[in-house]
This record gives sequence, C-alpha cells and structure tokens, in this order.
Amino acid sequence: LDGAIADPAAAAGLDLALSVTGEDLSGFGVIAQAPVPPLGPYAVTTKITGGIESSIKLQDLLVKMGGSSISGNASMQVSGKPILTATLASDLIDLADFTKQPAGDSGGAAPEAKPEDAAKKGDDGRLFPADPLPLDGLKAANVNVDLSVKKLLAQGVPVENLQVKVELREGDLMIRPISADLASGKLTGLIRLNATRQTPVLNVDIAGKKVDVGKLLTDLQITDLLYGVVNTNVKLRGQGQSVRALMASLNGNTSVVMGKGRMKSDALDLYVGGAAAVLTELVAGDKSEYTVINCFVNQFDVKNGLATSRIMLFDTEYTTVSGKGDINLGTEKIDYEVDPRPKSATVTTTVPVTIGGTLASPSFGVNKLAAAAKVGGLIGTVLFPPAAIAGLTDLGTGEDNPCVKQAKASGEATTGKPAESKGVTGTIEGVGKGVKERLDRGLKQLFGK
Repeated sequence: LDGAIADPAAAAGLDLALSVTGEDLSGFGVIAQAPVPPLGPYAVTTKITGGIESSIKLQDLLVKMGGSSISGNASMQVSGKPILTATLASDLIDLADFTKQPAGDSGGAAPEAKPEDAAKKGDDGRLFPADPLPLDGLKAANVNVDLSVKKLLAQGVPVENLQVKVELREGDLMIRPISADLASGKLTGLIRLNATRQTPVLNVDIAGKKVDVGKLLTDLQITDLLYGVVNTNVKLRGQGQSVRALMASLNGNTSVVMGKGRMKSDALDLYVGGAAAVLTELVAGDKSEYTVINCFVNQFDVKNGLATSRIMLFDTEYTTVSGKGDINLGTEKIDYEVDPRPKSATVTTTVPVTIGGTLASPSFGVNKLAAAAKVGGLIGTVLFPPAAIAGLTDLGTGEDNPCVKQAKASGEATTGKPAESKGVTGTIEGVGKGVKERLDRGLKQLFGK
C-alpha cells in the first residue's frame, strides 16, 4: 500500500496505490474465521481515491484469479446504504478458477446415503430443495454494474461476447439485457428476482437462436452424439421462498425446435443408458451408424407448476415420434407418453412408452391398452399447433420439412379441409363397434408373439 491519506481521522482524502498478490486465498480463513477456497494465484491492483463521507473510487482496477482477469473502474458510496457502481471488462473468465473447494473438502462423490440419514436431514428424495433462499444479502447494498466479457468458460463451454447489466435496488435484482454468443448462435434475455415483496418473485425470459448443438456437445467433450441447429425460448414466472416453492408456482411456457440434423445411434445408447435406453429404438431404427433427424419440436405450457406438453414431435428417417402428458413441478411427478409411428421395418419398438415416477427417479413402461389398440388398427391423430412451426421457419426449414407438413395437415383438419398427411399417432379414436375383438386381437399379436 503506497500513498497518502489527507485526513486519517475522517478517512478522507485517500490517494493510495494498492497491490495484493498471493498463491491462494486459503490464508484469509484466519481473518474470516471460516474456510476459504484455495483460489489462486491471485493479484489485485488499483488506485484508491476519495473518502468515506463521499465515495471511495477504485481506478484502473485489475483483478486476476488463476487464468481469469477483470479490469475497469468502480466506486462505492459508503455512508448510508452502500451503493456500488462499476464498469468492468474481461478478455477471459473461467468459472473453474472460482469453484475450488475449501481445505478439508475433497469435493469428491458423497458417501452412499442411508434412509435414516435422509430422515435426519429432512431429505425426502426430491430434486428441488425446500431450503429457504438466502435473499437477505440482496437488501444489504444497491448495485449498478456493466460487465463485458470476450470469453466466459462454463465447464469448458465458451460463451463469447457476453454483455450484461446488473441492477440491484432495495432487494430487486434485475439482470438485463443479457446478450451473448453461444455455439455459433445468439442468447438474449433477462432475469429478475424481486425480493422486495414478502414472497420473492422470479421472472426468466431467455431466447436462444440458431445454437449449434453439435458444437455445444463438442465443447462439453461429448462428440458424435447429435448434430443440428436449435432455437429455444424460456418464459417463466414464479414466486416463493425456496426453489421448491418457485417451481410449484411457475407459469409460462418453454419451447425447443430443431431442423435437419443427425444423431449417432451408438452414442445415444452410451449417454442415455439404463432404463431410458428403451427409447433409443423408437428413433434410431436398426443399428445404422447415424440416424437422420428431419425435425424436432417440443413445447410445454406451464400453469401453477404443471408443465403440460403442447406438442412433441420428433421426425427421423425411421419413425415419427409424438409425445403427450405433463410434469408436475410441484410434486415432481411425471405422467408422459412417447408414441412412435414407424416408417421402416427396421424399427423394432413400435409401441407407446410411458414415462412415470419422479424427476429424481423416473420409470419406464409400456401402455398396453394403447399398444393393443395400435396393433389392432385403432389409429388416431394429434393436432399440431401451427404456431409451433415458427421456430423451424427461423432455422430456414423448407416447406418440404415433415414438421411443416404435419402442421399444415393438422391446420387443414381443424378447418374441415382434407389433410394430406396421416398425422402422428395420439389419442385412440374410433373405439366403438367391434372394439373388444380388436383389442383382443391386438393383445394376442403384441404379447402372444
């Protein structure tokens, strides 16, 4: 620390050059009286001016942590409620530089949990925790920060040209606008957490345009699994004192759309695995190396924590797969069904697959009644909302895309016009005269042979 203080008693007239360096931060645990992560090596340099009565300014600020660095200018109004204002920039921020475990914490896999231990901790096996969110800190200071990052590494995934503005006013946290490049695509949106109310309110509005899934998976060191370009939108609003309460109160919608692409069948088996591997044959057909994906559309409407599938359509060279059902984000129970319509004899699993259980422990089975009706010839259709095709249009999908055809066909069906497409398998229709004979025949064909 080098420089002068004009009025030490009033902590005014600061004119100091500060330089702090070290191998890691763990030594500060003595001062903090708590474990401090061994982050480092670190270095901080800045020029300090001003005083407590007005504001303390940090000029030419440079913070280095591991391979990451942040520079810029900041000021802190100390009198009254603290107000932090800063304009910061970085060439590289690697989140791995800020996530090391404190001494004595190996960060390894936790020991196998015992039922009695879970009971003691109040762990009910749910995915979303019920612990109160630590939101009191949001009311400790007001913040106004502009941050620009050329490259942000999150678990090896590069997020480039990140621009974000953070505003915190009396407990109301607003992060907007958010803008970044991800896997040759663009991310935009906002996040707001308003803790000024008795029950905090969360708003999330994020859009991803033309994100290259293949590049994204390669960055995650998962290669040869899936190739394609995706558009996605997430618009959700909820309120609650915990993550569990927030999830149970969510309202809004989510959507994912994908145009032409391809998927490696063996890779899908490898990364999905377990009971979920039964879904592989629905879309992959015979043991060809790659399966051509024509399109994928998935939309959920969320109301009071119940996420209901508006449309799920996965069209490949072997089969068209539709889905229906819901996920209760409050109870975490799943009630979903995936139903294939084969295009080729190479597809061996052509019966509806039910997905139940919970988000933490899903289960898979076969809808025997629907399977029997399907084999017996009782085929229905699922109406495809034309609005669901908008994302495909953004991807440059042509009029000959199967999802576009399905949308047009279902649209004509709703207006009374003849549909050119056969549609996708869905609810069982036409169950009337002779239903018992058809079901009996279907059961014998499915389970007898």
